[in-house]
Amino acid sequence: FRREPSEHFEYVRPNERNPIFGAKIYEAAEEGAFAGVGTERMLFAALLGKKATHIIFLDASTTSNLYNLANIALIKASRNVSTYRKMRQAPFADWVKFAQSSPLLSKAEKRVLSNKKAHKLVTESNDWWKVDARENQTFKGVNYVRSAEQFKYLQGLARTGKMRVANIDFGNNSHVDQVLTSLENQGVRVSMLDLSNSWNSFYSDPANAARLMERLQRYSENTIVNLTQRDKRGRWLYYGIKPYIGLKVSEWKRFFKSGDFLWPIEDDGKVLTSERIQEIYKKNKNTSSNFD
Repeated sequence: FRREPSEHFEYVRPNERNPIFGAKIYEAAEEGAFAGVGTERMLFAALLGKKATHIIFLDASTTSNLYNLANIALIKASRNVSTYRKMRQAPFADWVKFAQSSPLLSKAEKRVLSNKKAHKLVTESNDWWKVDARENQTFKGVNYVRSAEQFKYLQGLARTGKMRVANIDFGNNSHVDQVLTSLENQGVRVSMLDLSNSWNSFYSDPANAARLMERLQRYSENTIVNLTQRDKRGRWLYYGIKPYIGLKVSEWKRFFKSGDFLWPIEDDGKVLTSERIQEIYKKNKNTSSNFD
């Protein structure tokens, strides 16, 4: 695996404050597993898509993975959303008592909730759900910490073992194959793979993103890959792509060629067709004008 990301790359707190802008992409995914990088953002994706049979947290960061394991345990063991909200803000001693008294948690899950670092990660990451959603639609539609209905849906997945955490390095294609094949062998088909902006950041790069797209063509023709990036104003943009559109690795490489490549704003929040990808590709002055 790659080295553990530095603190600068530890995106534990959700920084995409308007995931609802990507709702149409998540809704377009078929019934199946919603998998991807990060922490809360995958719960948001499942809530917006409404068809997730599993939520698979895939990340190279052990810190993000620890956060996810702790959050899953809290969701699983809490009596209701009120209990969960209370435990997200509770002192460490209360976490330990809560874990040891829960008949729903495994020994491993109890150890996670008795981990001081896990406690700190979760209890210091509460600012996102305390915001007023009326202000710029911040976390609108995904604040499950304040919604009994949304929490119950997520808890159902957690209690039936359908929330999982896996360490994955998206910069290592053989490792990606290994993880996806393992899920497939378990009967878990990924319908949504959310890479956020990791396709062009510490965890990966445009060349690896191109190879990943080509490999996904062999995995599932219906998987939607969600890619994000920020515009010049700092706003997050969402783009859905179906890898199964017949492009070669060399063609995907040119599509992902420029690190500062910015897809048209009019495509934000949409699942791009093969034809539209070619149009965008041809208009990009930093790449050749057509596909080979």
